[in-house]
Amino acid sequence: MPQEGKFFDLFNAHAEQIVLGSHALVTLMSVLNDSDKEAAEQCAIIDAVENCADGITHETMRQLHKSFITPLDREEIHQLITSLDDILDLIQDVAHTVTLYNVRRITSEAINLSEICRSCCERVRSAVALLPSMDNGVEILKLCQEIDQLESVADREMRAAMSRLFREEPEVRELIKFRAIYELLEGVTDRCDDVANIIEGIVLEKFLTGARYCMDTVGINLGVVIFLVILALAFDFMNGFHDAANAIATVVSTRVLRPQTAVLLAAFFNVVAIFAFQLKVATTVGKGTIDPAIIDHYVVFGALVGAIAWNFITWYYGIPSSSSHALIGGLVGAALSKAGPDALIAGGLIKAVVFIVVSPLLGMLLGSLIMVVVSGLAGR
Repeated sequence: MPQEGKFFDLFNAHAEQIVLGSHALVTLMSVLNDSDKEAAEQCAIIDAVENCADGITHETMRQLHKSFITPLDREEIHQLITSLDDILDLIQDVAHTVTLYNVRRITSEAINLSEICRSCCERVRSAVALLPSMDNGVEILKLCQEIDQLESVADREMRAAMSRLFREEPEVRELIKFRAIYELLEGVTDRCDDVANIIEGIVLEKFLTGARYCMDTVGINLGVVIFLVILALAFDFMNGFHDAANAIATVVSTRVLRPQTAVLLAAFFNVVAIFAFQLKVATTVGKGTIDPAIIDHYVVFGALVGAIAWNFITWYYGIPSSSSHALIGGLVGAALSKAGPDALIAGGLIKAVVFIVVSPLLGMLLGSLIMVVVSGLAGR
């Protein structure tokens, strides 16, 4: 059983096919007004490139299934290779649409959009090529930002093209054709942005979990890293005696279980839960509440101190509260102080705020339902 497939080589090979397809796409748009024969040749090149890329995708999946140890998480490998394949699929869709719709002329806006697609694809290739080494993290994130900016440029170009199309095109059939082509071309940049987001997530995850990369990139010394780790462990300790106490309070106060037994059960199920529910909540807290790009040792310090302080206050005064929400509040406060409201991710924060209210209500309903069922069974 191999320990590690040649995943980065496969990623690079696929990215190379994407660039070849994007070049053929630009050439197709450029020659369409002049030569049907050359346009057909470019469509054939795109089909061949897409078939080759499909083979690379299938080989990646095969390696993923037979490899015991992988350089990235399996889910990340799967997401990355399928998202890369989506780019070429859309490029092929553009070529097929031009052929099926019998497009005889092309607009300057379509050519501009194809050139933006090519620029995005070239940056995707560059980012993928740098991915094997996290020492390239800063450069990779810069390329991902450039892809995002190009995607925004493509959005504006498409809106301008649509506006002109609906103002100036008198023929309904031509309008339908070009609208489809514009949307597909803009979709190529969207797929490139999806790949950039996946790569950015991979880099940031390694950035946050790798102490060496953190020190090299942010420029902090080992003493600060050790201090932050100790502070994180202190938060975990307070999280344990804070939330575990809340979890077992009822069974202990009613003498259903002895305190020692209740604590052991709470510890056991907290450990076992990671295998059943994985890191979904941690992912939301780490990536879904504030922009990961602004996180540094100052933000981590502020978030941990704020969360620890609030946990201590609520414990001292006997106020039931959630340590997870305390940590989210600490992250939000630190992010606001550093980068302002733009650093916040609205979707994740709304989810966290809504479930502050929803969770107790669901607990009440489920508790009532279970009590009714148990009472019924006991009555029998």
